[in-house]
Amino acid sequence: MRYSLRLTLKLSPLYAKIIRRSLAPEMKWRAEWCAKLSVHEDGLVVELKSQSLSRMRAASNTLLRWMEMVEGVVDLLGEGA
Repeated sequence: MRYSLRLTLKLSPLYAKIIRRSLAPEMKWRAEWCAKLSVHEDGLVVELKSQSLSRMRAASNTLLRWMEMVEGVVDLLGEGA
């Protein structure tokens, strides 16, 4: 892959694990880009690779929106408990 991006998101280990598990199925079906999510002590690490810069931008936007959605669902479920 031609372009790569690495993001470290400062999250609690629980949130990081939930996001990684929630998005794992989506990582298998993307031909335009490749992403790896891993949990570390300081949060979630996202490693993203793509053939073009525009696909990299689109992929990063997609991943961040999915992460926001998972966080919203977790927060919603936490309020209902």
